[in-house]
Amino acid sequence: MKIYISVDMEGITGITHKAQVSRDIGGVEYARGCKLVTDDVNAAVEGIFDVDSSAEIVVNDAHGKSQNLIFEDMDERVKLLRGSAEYHDMVMGIDESYDALMLVGYHSNLKTKDAVLCHAWGLSDLFFNGRDSGEISISAYAAGHFDVPLVLVTGDGSIRDEMGFLTNEYGKIEQVHVKEGLNRYTAICLHPKISRRLIKEGAKNALNNLNEIQPAKLTPPIKMEMHFTDPGQADSAAMMPGAERIGPMSTLYTGDHFMQINSAFYTQVRLGTRLWLQY
Repeated sequence: MKIYISVDMEGITGITHKAQVSRDIGGVEYARGCKLVTDDVNAAVEGIFDVDSSAEIVVNDAHGKSQNLIFEDMDERVKLLRGSAEYHDMVMGIDESYDALMLVGYHSNLKTKDAVLCHAWGLSDLFFNGRDSGEISISAYAAGHFDVPLVLVTGDGSIRDEMGFLTNEYGKIEQVHVKEGLNRYTAICLHPKISRRLIKEGAKNALNNLNEIQPAKLTPPIKMEMHFTDPGQADSAAMMPGAERIGPMSTLYTGDHFMQINSAFYTQVRLGTRLWLQY
């Protein structure tokens, strides 16, 4: 069995503040965040190996500049994808050889109520074929392009919103809620020992139910609407060939398959955030 684990930080056990997920401003709190995220990943890895002791596991350190996981504290059988990925980013390198995708430490999109550190790459809204989506859906559909099902997501309780549609469409994707948000920067958190037991069991359940989950796929043509938070960002994003400006702060892109959409998404995000001059 070959498993791909994509790791974010905002949905990790005990994390509620930007300082815990930022190399630039975090200091001691960021160091603690790195330990917390590493331990959550290790819990998922333990669950996988309990089901298949010979499993091949690739972990993508997918948050920020991908320098968060403490590699020396991870199981030596795990392979780590590390570095500032530019091509398909949070699922870089996934292909048909994988049997399942797991998302550890993921979060909800910006407009989700009581969602801890919610966002979706700086956008105010993101829609795929009219469906309100976030980073969970992006990774699920990218994996689905290669017939790889999303089987597990860990994060705060607000992920239920985005997961509701995915579960209804593609099967009982396992969820582990390590905290319940009270607002964007406050949550009631499970003790790390408890949440990691739940993550381990969640990973085991996910693989044991693998045959009951279908890869997440969208019917082409796939339409992606990206709504930015400032017209200047949309100005820059609309420079990408094929991107249609449909409003002061929004673009529309249509693709034949999701990896085409995925490339367009990350290209526009980077254009919007890197070329936009803030005044």
